[in-house]
Parts: sequence; structure tokens; C-alpha cells
Amino acid sequence: MPRNGSGQYVPPSSSFNPAVPETTIVSEDWNDLLTDMADALTDSLSSDGQTPATERIPFAFGLSTDAGSVSAPSIIQTGDADTGIYFPAANQVGIAVGGASAALFTTTGVSLGFADGTVTAPSIAFLSDPNSGFYHIGADNIGLALNGVKVLDFLTTGLTVSGALIVSGATSLNGNVTLGDAAGDAITVTGTATFAQVITATGGVAGALNGAVGGVTPAAGAFTTLTASGATTLNGAVTLGDAAGDVITSTGVFGIANGGTIVQAAAPATNAIGYLGTPQNAQAGTYGLLMTDIGKDVYFTATTTVTIPANGSVAIPIGSIIELSVDASHTLTIAITTDTLRWVPSNTTGTRTLTGPAQCVIQKKTATEWWVSGLGLS
Repeated sequence: MPRNGSGQYVPPSSSFNPAVPETTIVSEDWNDLLTDMADALTDSLSSDGQTPATERIPFAFGLSTDAGSVSAPSIIQTGDADTGIYFPAANQVGIAVGGASAALFTTTGVSLGFADGTVTAPSIAFLSDPNSGFYHIGADNIGLALNGVKVLDFLTTGLTVSGALIVSGATSLNGNVTLGDAAGDAITVTGTATFAQVITATGGVAGALNGAVGGVTPAAGAFTTLTASGATTLNGAVTLGDAAGDVITSTGVFGIANGGTIVQAAAPATNAIGYLGTPQNAQAGTYGLLMTDIGKDVYFTATTTVTIPANGSVAIPIGSIIELSVDASHTLTIAITTDTLRWVPSNTTGTRTLTGPAQCVIQKKTATEWWVSGLGLS
């Protein structure tokens, strides 16, 4: 009986157990004791690993082992020496598979190592769906595959989406965003699309913007076709048409919100869209007419002089009309530089005087000649 079931060795009772002084040891008893001790030693684990355990061993005070390494883990399965658990540093536990690190547990988290995988066999996938998941495309490049087809491509330069992109709820897109990469790609907004920053279109865009669109600043000639359906708001600098002859058509009501203004081009054509009224430019001192005064009433509230610039300095388009008015008890001297100012219908030229309250109209007839007419002129 090598052990008593509690892990203790108890030698068998015999003629010398317990021993009695000056008694004869029976040889059979001595031989039984040696056999029993040999059996007990055979059932014990040897320190050099020659004796494998045949049953699970409970460790009352835990198990200690050396650190091992990724190529030679300290806890392995018999016959597979490079796969198991090792301890690379203090407070770290590693799992090695085939001599390579598969997982590393530290106080800050868990690091996992995966094979690159492919688009048809991603390295991170579900057992029930092995061709859908993440895989490594190349350096700093991760792909997401669904049913063996790449749908997302993560790069240091951004995210590329293949196929339709459906966004529900509030979504923030920061950085460079490309919507549609081929002719005919449709971008549909079924709700309200709000752009917090300015959108710059660097290529031709054909399609429709449906719903409210804010902060749109296209590059010159960027939108070859812009169709706005429903309520559409364009905030910021917006250029409609960038070449002579461009036609802007509104099949419904084209409204400019209260406080909005139409800003003239640097040299507006005489058939350009004008104002519903006559915007006023009030002045109280000497003033030289500007390109921006076309179609406006320049109203003077004090006795002073207004000068019509030479065509060589301000090339106001032929046909442009400007209204001049002066308040009561004041006079306005209408002067011209090197060009001609002709009074209609007297057909006299030169500086004129407008005595208030009065108003007159000047119109550019040729590149270097203006006509002036109205009551109160002299």
C-alpha cells in the first residue's frame, strides 16, 4: 500500500514495524517493505520529467514555471513544443502558436495577431460566415469583405466605399470625402443634408441635390448640371454660370431671402438680372461713381460734387443707368473727367448742376459718352 489515499506514505505493519530492540527481522517482512517503498517511489513524479502524471494533479498553493519564450513556451501540449503559454515580461502573458505570437495580455489590454487573410477568406470572420470580415490588404491598409467582395477599404488617406452608402441618423464626415467615383453614380439624400464646412467640387458633377443643402462653394465650372428639387438653401459664395451665355432657368419661384442681395459681376452685362427696386447709395461728400453704382440711386444729402470716371479707369458697360438725386436746399455738381457728358435735350456738353430736391438719370451711350436728363438740371 504505497499511499493511504491522502497522499501520505504508510509502511506496512510487520515483525519490525514497530521495531522492537534485540528482535529478529523476518526476511519476508523486510522484502515486503522494500517492494512497497519501490512502488511508492514509482508512483511519484520525478524532477527530471521521466515520470508523466496519469491523473490531474491538484496544486494546493498554485503552479510556478519559468518564463519561456515565444518559440519555446513554458506551458505546452506534449509533442508541440512551440505552441502554448509564455511570460515575456512582468505582468504580461503571451500565447504562442507555431513559434509566433498570437496574443499578448498586458495591464493595458490585449493584442491579437492575425494572418493577412484575403477578400474571399478574411482573417477575422465568423465561423458561420467565413467569407465576410476583415483582412489585411497591404501596409497600413485594411479591407472589409462581405460575401467575398470588398466593400470598405481603410487607408491612411481616408475610407473608400464600394457600392451604395446608406447613412441613417446624424452623421459627421470630416476630411476629404468623395461621393461617387464613376459617371452615372447617383447620390440621394432623402432627409436634410447639412454641410458644416464649405464643399469644394473639383470635378464635374451631374445629378440632383434634393433637400436643404448648406455651405456649397463649387469651383469654377465644377457643376456642369445642378438640379435642385424642393426647398434648397445655398449658403456662402455661390456662382451660377461661369461663362458668357450661360442660362440659369427657374421653373418655379426663384426667391432671395429678406436681406439677401444680388452682387454684380466685375463688369456686369446690361441684360443681367437687376433689382426689384432702386437700391440707394447715400453720400454726403465728394464722390466718384463706381461699377457697383449701376442700377442704383446715388443720393446726396449735402452740397457736393459727383464725378463720372473715365472709361479708361472704370470701364462701366455701355447702356448702364445710374440715378443721381440731391436733397432739398442743396446742389449737386455733376462732373466728368476726360469723357463727354451730353445734356438731353439741349445737346450741350460739360459739367451740369442739379438743384434739390431733384433727381436725374445718366446713361452710358458709347465707350466715352454719357447722356444726362431730368428736372432740376442746369
